[in-house]
Amino acid sequence: MDPAERVGILGLGGIGMAITRRLVAAGLAPCGFRRSDASSFAQAGGIVCLSVPQLVEQSDVVINTAPAGAIDSVLRAVEAGCAEVRGRVFIDAGVGPLEVRERQQRELQAAGASMLDAPVMGNPALVDAGQGVFYVSGDAKVSQRVRPLLLKIAAQAPQVGAFGAGTQLKLASNLLLAVHTAAAAEAMALLTRAGLDPALLLENLPPIARSGVLATRGAAMASGRYDVGGGSTQALLEVMERIAGDARMLQAKVPMLQAAMRQFEGAVEAGHGQVDTPGVIRAWLT
Repeated sequence: MDPAERVGILGLGGIGMAITRRLVAAGLAPCGFRRSDASSFAQAGGIVCLSVPQLVEQSDVVINTAPAGAIDSVLRAVEAGCAEVRGRVFIDAGVGPLEVRERQQRELQAAGASMLDAPVMGNPALVDAGQGVFYVSGDAKVSQRVRPLLLKIAAQAPQVGAFGAGTQLKLASNLLLAVHTAAAAEAMALLTRAGLDPALLLENLPPIARSGVLATRGAAMASGRYDVGGGSTQALLEVMERIAGDARMLQAKVPMLQAAMRQFEGAVEAGHGQVDTPGVIRAWLT
């Protein structure tokens, strides 16, 4: 990527703000648009745009972390003659229906722009720490062009295949994350019910039974202290529902995912939807 290229961000939620902070730390001043108050974006070092067409005009590369409707707002502006996208690259880093992304990719291509399917794996805290991963899929030449930019944000940005492969890999990764989280919570809840300190599991678990979830979230589960503002139980449940929908379309059996979903649903119904995902343990303890 040419250092002179300008970057815009659609979607200034948790992930969008984490990406903003990474870019500002790398010496860039991204443009951003939010329909509501964008003062936090400006305070982080971003340049606030007043509309989607203005953001597109001031950007060479646009990273979208918002729902699929954000890209559609760009397409409506193009159709109305309010925005010119020719030569620009759109990187969809969120998680939306693949059929919608494919339609948007075709429409942007027809207007002279390029679009990559590149969902980011990692919650805002991981992205802030530079430990996120972009699963980049789409045109290999376009991917190579923006790879230096993505590596200013994330630890890895592998090219994983044709357009859409990134979304499928993200969903499979999140399936593992959800199932591992549910299994870790179940094991710790079992120890708690037995009157033992669940921290014993973390201290004495053999290597073959360890997981990244236990390494990063086990202490929170054991202590009963769950942060708010990272990757919430509700947010992961919504991703799980999307995975289940894709599995039905592919006629794939996902019994472990379905079992984990029931536990996440129980945690949300009990009022724990906004705590970080280790809080799903409460579904076993209430």
